Amino acid sequence: MSFLSNSLFFAASSFDPPDVATTTSRRQSRQVLLDKVAYLANRSNGTTAESFGRTGQAVEVSFWLTDPPGLSHFCVHCPGLNKTHFAEEPLVVCAEEDVAVLQVYFTFGPKDHVYERGIRDYFVYRAHRQHPSLDLLPTPSPHFFQPHEFGLLPCVVGGGEEEADFTIAVLRPRVVVPHEYDLHVFSSNTWTWSSKLALLDPRGVRAIGDFMIHVTDKVFTLAGDTNTLGFVDVRHGVLLCRTHQGTPDLWHIGLPAEHIKESNTNRERYRSLVRDFTFSDDAIRFIEVAEWKRQVVSESSSTAPKCSVCARRVDSADLELATDGWNAIAWSRSTNADDRWIKDYEVCADDIAISNPSHLDLLPDLRAASESRKSTLNRNLVAVTATLSMHDKDVFHLACKVNDMDKTAWILSINMRNKSLEDIAPFSADRVHFFNPPYRPCALSENFNMVPHKCEVGCKRKRRDEDAENAPVDTTILMHGLDPFTSSDQLRSLFTMFGDLHDFNIAANQQYASIQFVSRSCAEKAMRMLNGAQGGRLKFDLSWGSNSPNKQPSQPNVNKSGADSERHS
Repeated sequence: MSFLSNSLFFAASSFDPPDVATTTSRRQSRQVLLDKVAYLANRSNGTTAESFGRTGQAVEVSFWLTDPPGLSHFCVHCPGLNKTHFAEEPLVVCAEEDVAVLQVYFTFGPKDHVYERGIRDYFVYRAHRQHPSLDLLPTPSPHFFQPHEFGLLPCVVGGGEEEADFTIAVLRPRVVVPHEYDLHVFSSNTWTWSSKLALLDPRGVRAIGDFMIHVTDKVFTLAGDTNTLGFVDVRHGVLLCRTHQGTPDLWHIGLPAEHIKESNTNRERYRSLVRDFTFSDDAIRFIEVAEWKRQVVSESSSTAPKCSVCARRVDSADLELATDGWNAIAWSRSTNADDRWIKDYEVCADDIAISNPSHLDLLPDLRAASESRKSTLNRNLVAVTATLSMHDKDVFHLACKVNDMDKTAWILSINMRNKSLEDIAPFSADRVHFFNPPYRPCALSENFNMVPHKCEVGCKRKRRDEDAENAPVDTTILMHGLDPFTSSDQLRSLFTMFGDLHDFNIAANQQYASIQFVSRSCAEKAMRMLNGAQGGRLKFDLSWGSNSPNKQPSQPNVNKSGADSERHS
């Protein structure tokens, strides 16, 4: 770990992104397991998109994807900044279909809250096959939301180059009013945040007093339903919320009545639980993995001499907990509030067969110690988190370690129907916090034509000469009041971050520039992001111009101060 001047710790590996892990899977998955924490590194590929934060700071985002159980990741690069300019690593707060929402927390800039270390910027990344885009989102201030509270509803709108609409939603209880919640919504149609009341149907709610104790740990979408989100509290269940109506309604889906038993005749009543919810195949799915613990005498205590009278008595300080296997139960049910959970599978570590010879070679420490069980999993693996597959109801991904302090963790893809290990991939455990899932499943890979295991991204930008032949009208932006010391290269570099340019002219002594983009969408993004902004000596006073090839833009009659513009030869 490295100690920063802002008194925060970053894992050293956060500045050294890994090679994308290879897996033995021969199929290309429709989902990826995306590391929620970014790497701060200047690595680009065909997925790279650029934008600017509220302070004018450039931000570049690139994705590096592989099939599960390999861990995909993304890189964030902010030219000119070093690690002391970040309060924490950038995060992906939600991702669905071809949309991902990212948070970048800087140590500078105007604070939205007095307790903040700096400014939090949110960006929306859209994974178009030909032109990935990154746009700055308005801040939800005065509200502050935790990363795991964000839900995302992408809306499909016809296809082509048109950007899809999306909705971001956060659900918060009203502390003093039972069964009332505030639903905070960002709409890409209006590009604004709003809040409205959401009412919880009290039927079927497990309550403490008059209150349903619900703290959002995760949010999932319901495939095919562009109106409903599931807000997960792994301790109490799911609140389903229909977001697109006057007064959104909520209904509660509790946990299965039957849980993994708290006690066992052969083991002590100690366990740690990891849980996950998702929606697939028209059903809500839930998995609970219990890691059983046994009290044992610590090695240091077992070798110490003891009085013969009290040799069988051990002080509690000499005891420690040792992992003694785990088991998993998977359930499913419909979204109907009156429905019941159905148990689909129950498996334990001792049941999981390792049939692939390459896995046997890869897993010397993950296999059972007994010679008679060399082809099964080690029952003493330490479970970190479990994640249900979004597209295969028989499979879940288990992140685990051999020992608590190991620097390498593993993601195992386990088929519960066949009770077999399907695949395995290692990843660095430097940035893993126990029982906080280190990754999120998402379907971004569907929108990238990636060669498996090589991360050769196929989202290619259109060739500039082909686009120029068909350059649409109204793609020209005029920049007025240009600082005379602004260089052509500086300005061109800035505007090309929004897309390919068809034509570019600058007349610094006349204080204007003409920037013609290949596509209207790129020009609109530049206008939306830059107009009215200021970065150093650059003040962006922009207006629309008309497309006239090889023609200088008309000079405005009046500048910002009201004085007549002057032409200089």
